[in-house]
Amino acid sequence: MVSADAPLSDGEVRRRRNRGRWTLILIALLFFAPIWLAMYLVQHWRPEGTVNNGVLVDPLQPVVGLEARALDGSQLPSGFFEGQWTLVYSLDSACDEPCELAIYHMRQVRLALGKDMDRVQRLLLLRAVPSPSLLRNLEDNYAGMDLVVADSNGPFDIPEAIHVVDPVGNLMMYYPQNTLPKGMIKDLKRLLKLSKLG
Repeated sequence: MVSADAPLSDGEVRRRRNRGRWTLILIALLFFAPIWLAMYLVQHWRPEGTVNNGVLVDPLQPVVGLEARALDGSQLPSGFFEGQWTLVYSLDSACDEPCELAIYHMRQVRLALGKDMDRVQRLLLLRAVPSPSLLRNLEDNYAGMDLVVADSNGPFDIPEAIHVVDPVGNLMMYYPQNTLPKGMIKDLKRLLKLSKLG
């Protein structure tokens, strides 16, 4: 029987030292593994139920100083974007097929909101006076859509995209051309449900 005060052999010292190292490594792994996993998930995984169908604008861009005028020459009111959600489509040239599809989707998405549709307004932002055929099309099929002409697209510079402005006047999201209307409807219903504004 070995006395408790007896010196340890070199082999026993090495074994104890290795066991201590492995214990320390195991404790470190147990502490750091959840942190590493969380960092990985934040960067590479998003739960399906929380993914927006649109692209969030980060940081939000206030829509201020947009120099736009109606066809009668009157300026777009400074508070136009306040108090309602706004869907905006801007284009530099003639309203081609993607433009036609976008303004059609804007109308259908708004209608699909049912009792909340009056909380959403639509704006078509042009860089030049529209053609007579576009004006007729808007009058015949898109009543209630505001139409303005501006010298620049301001913050609405994503080509062929539908932009969303919140009721405080911030550009907060946009939908690329290939976004399906059902995704826009889902997002807007969620926003309108959560928002006490607009």
